[in-house]
Amino acid sequence: MPGKLKIEIVDDKNILEVYETEPGKLNFVMYPDDPKDDTILEVNTDTIEFSQLLKRLLDA
Repeated sequence: MPGKLKIEIVDDKNILEVYETEPGKLNFVMYPDDPKDDTILEVNTDTIEFSQLLKRLLDA
């Protein structure tokens, strides 16, 4: 991973990783904490777009 940011959130069923794939780009990857389940959800976004969306959600 070339970016400096990496966040990993783990609960009893899922893992969510958030990291920079390159400067200005965020990658969100969520997958189950079960090796038998290969389900994966991946979203790539621009940091500016994500910041604007987060601000709108927090202001609501």
